[in-house]
Amino acid sequence: MNYRQTEIRNARTKSCTWILNNEAYVKWVEQKQGVLWIKGKPGSGKSTLMKKIFQLLNDDAEDSPYCLSYFFHRRGGELQHTELGMFRTLLYQLFKQEPELGTDLQSLFEQKQKEGKIGTTWDWSLTDLRRIFRSALTKAAKTRPYRVFIDALDEGGDESARSVVSYLYDLEYDLNEGGSSASICFSCRHYPILAHNDRLSICVEDENYDDIALYIGETLERVLVSPGQNSTQDKDIKILKSTIAQKSSGVFLWAVLVTQRLAEQYNEGKSLEKVLETLKTVPVDIGEVYRHILTAVLKPQDLSESLLLFQVICLATRPLSIEELRCAMAFAGSGSPSQENSVLSPAQMTQRIISLSGGLAEVKDVVNNYPGKTQFIHQSVTDFLVQDRLKCLAPHTMEDLIAQGHSRLSQACIKSLKLADRQVELPDHLGFPHSDLLFPYAVKNCFHHVQQAENHGFIETQPHGELGDNAHRYLEFWIRIYRRLEGPRARCPASSATMLHVAACYSLHSTCRILLENGADVDAEDKAGNRAIYYAARYGDHHLGALLLDAGTSVGKTNNSNVDPLTEASLSGNADLVRLLLRHGA
Repeated sequence: MNYRQTEIRNARTKSCTWILNNEAYVKWVEQKQGVLWIKGKPGSGKSTLMKKIFQLLNDDAEDSPYCLSYFFHRRGGELQHTELGMFRTLLYQLFKQEPELGTDLQSLFEQKQKEGKIGTTWDWSLTDLRRIFRSALTKAAKTRPYRVFIDALDEGGDESARSVVSYLYDLEYDLNEGGSSASICFSCRHYPILAHNDRLSICVEDENYDDIALYIGETLERVLVSPGQNSTQDKDIKILKSTIAQKSSGVFLWAVLVTQRLAEQYNEGKSLEKVLETLKTVPVDIGEVYRHILTAVLKPQDLSESLLLFQVICLATRPLSIEELRCAMAFAGSGSPSQENSVLSPAQMTQRIISLSGGLAEVKDVVNNYPGKTQFIHQSVTDFLVQDRLKCLAPHTMEDLIAQGHSRLSQACIKSLKLADRQVELPDHLGFPHSDLLFPYAVKNCFHHVQQAENHGFIETQPHGELGDNAHRYLEFWIRIYRRLEGPRARCPASSATMLHVAACYSLHSTCRILLENGADVDAEDKAGNRAIYYAARYGDHHLGALLLDAGTSVGKTNNSNVDPLTEASLSGNADLVRLLLRHGA
């Protein structure tokens, strides 16, 4: 729940202290009501400032027990970057402090439970959670003041950001009308969403010049060769500090990237004049800086490996550790972890990642059991890359590059599964082969990447072909481990399944079509008595269901639990497949 907040860099000791004297902030703190909007350009330091404010007020004994917070995190799971996840998190925090206010939610839950299982026949509605949070906070804040912090709204998407902001200002009105004492602070990029000039707001890039200059000065003094030993270098640092800070236009991330590059050139022996000439060529817009790095900073001989690195970091379902990334890149190519980059220590691998990405990727410290996880330095890097910018590295369409990236990751996962099956017989308590640290990721995500590659039009790599002659054995191995890891949540068939069952689980249309053309048994059963049509019904793909029905699968036969495809489609809320099955005589 606090993953994103933990990940945000702490402000330097002397940074962000200007907030204590900011007129809008002081007014917001003192009145204990209203909404404060922290706004700014991408990379200006909004999240760092939000974390500073949160820590300042949490250090206040009067405020710390009654703070609610949600930090959007687009690289996290679904509940970490959606409006639904935000309200579920805030309600959890509120009811933990005010358990007696949870009766409305409990009543709704009991009512919904009569319809069936949560996550299958029903789920929490955004409308319901909005209403319950508004009511509960209004009641709670009548007896004691509450502060609500919501960071990085834009990481939930533009439409969601505008929706949440409108809700927050409506909530402010209701709180004031109800005599409740609750104040709200949120951060996001600039949006034309405020109709009144009297709203409290802080524009970060208008306030952070001194913070940026401080960072530049401290960085140059730390990284330049033999700093402080001659007056010329001291003067150079002062000139570089002021020049970079002025050109940054308040974008902290821009200053970080440019300072690192100019420091490297200075250490290589270039004169101050040459370094300043380089600075003149660097675009002011952060997006153009990213483009400049891809086209002018990355080494030509490394471009193919750089592309692979960007694809893996962009498309992996979660941040990978250094070792996972090492394995993924090796398996996605033609090698294995023992052949490529194996001589590099973690520190050397970190430098390799920075070099291949031009400084756009980094390795973070251990957080939540992810050792040295790799990620882009800012969400705006991901936004830039997925908006057709990867084409800077290869002459393909963005759709093709995304499809290729998922295909590469699927191949890496399949190779990992095959290697693990050969190397180790896992005990019942589940252990993983130490030589392949990608294996846990591969088990959970292998066929997700196959699915995504196919969805983006890449059908050259078929999983049954990649698994080879021992496909059945590898599938059994995968099913056994996946079910042990995830239990009933595992998106996989029961043991003794065929590739057709897996294709139905993951809506792999082209794989299903090829398997059927090659004579696959459309009514083959796994150990639970399920046929492929059963999994098409469970996971909601009526198009794949149509393929199986056209191939002659039986519609009325039940599995070992006496459930037929029509019942499963109904339980899953798959109306299209229900109609299709009825037309076929179910």
